[in-house]
Amino acid sequence: MGMNEASWSRGNVERLMNYSAMLAELTGTIEGYAEVPAKLSSILEIEPVTLAILEQTPGKLEPTFLCLSASGKMGKDGVSGVCQKHVQEIFQQTCQSAAIDNTGMRQTFNLSEKGLRFAQTACGEGMYPRQLVLMRDVSATTRLMLVLHLRGDQMLPSGLIMESLALIVNQMAKLLQTTLSWMASPETLGEDFRQLTAREWGVLLGLRSEDGEKQLADKLGLSPHTLHSHIKAIYRKMNVQGRLSLLLKLNASIKVLRLKSMYTAPVPQGDNCDRAAS
Repeated sequence: MGMNEASWSRGNVERLMNYSAMLAELTGTIEGYAEVPAKLSSILEIEPVTLAILEQTPGKLEPTFLCLSASGKMGKDGVSGVCQKHVQEIFQQTCQSAAIDNTGMRQTFNLSEKGLRFAQTACGEGMYPRQLVLMRDVSATTRLMLVLHLRGDQMLPSGLIMESLALIVNQMAKLLQTTLSWMASPETLGEDFRQLTAREWGVLLGLRSEDGEKQLADKLGLSPHTLHSHIKAIYRKMNVQGRLSLLLKLNASIKVLRLKSMYTAPVPQGDNCDRAAS
């Protein structure tokens, strides 16, 4: 959807609001992204769709999946080895510029957004031998990929759907970049969080779960006494009285950071595959 005045019809505005509401609902955690493919299939009437968030560690041949989810028939594989291997193959193809085939791509949608890439790949056999991939690097090591699986004779999606997907991928990239940022650097959430040690930050993240202190202590490899000491220190540094107050303060800070990210472009990243191989 171009940003010229003629494109801003009531229907387009409503569509943008629907996309924004969907992403706001689903992207509060990395795990929440798993619901995006099914939602996209329903809203845009496209099927099937796979969403992958991959982390490429330097010196490691295969990427790590932070999230892998698919809709419809592709979703039957879930995160099985078959589905994972298929997406890894697509990922490797998109890391090799010679393998990227954009011939025949419709040019009715806006590709001016820096960092967003489109590619067509031919991976595997069966009902969906072709893939249309929208991807964006959100950090030096992390890539977000949205894959539309196509039948052999299937036409590419319309320009309107492609523009919608481009907007959605860019917005997901912004939100994901924000999530990765505050998880790695809690000081981005404000001065109070800057006071926390690395161990205390790990404990605070653990407190977001529904685990009791005993279960959390086991998960973090701490004694209940040590965990309780960390929690007391966190409450004191964050100036709160309990777990609920702490989580409300954390969520409020995350919300502010997410809202800021929605009005700024994500930092364009280079090809992380090249860096990982060097």
